[in-house]
Amino acid sequence: MSIRMHWVLHGEMKFKDLFKKWWSPIKTWKYRGVKILASVSDIPQGSLGRDIYLVSRDGKNRWVIFDCPKGHGKRIEVNLMQSVKPFWDISMDNGKISLYPSVAVSAKNCSCHFWLKQNIAQATFFLTD
Repeated sequence: MSIRMHWVLHGEMKFKDLFKKWWSPIKTWKYRGVKILASVSDIPQGSLGRDIYLVSRDGKNRWVIFDCPKGHGKRIEVNLMQSVKPFWDISMDNGKISLYPSVAVSAKNCSCHFWLKQNIAQATFFLTD
């Protein structure tokens, strides 16, 4: 059995055009570096730009915090503590961070899914506002 996709009209807009409005092409976003701090309160307010912040205290990694790779300044906070679910695993190599599993964000003005590997976010999708 095969499935064929037909473009349908939605008013004057074709379905494929409607789809393009919400879906952005796969993109990558390179973060500059990792800054290690002892507390979330030490992270600067406002945009973090291309920096990733690792909150690590008493030899335990607790949070990874960075701006969404979509580029609109939304802050993403990823839990690394196994005592709180969900949590992510982190690996560092030459001062670059990788997270497992992937990161998914679903919020009112930001929806995206990406992998963070070696300070590079590779998006599988960005839904636009």
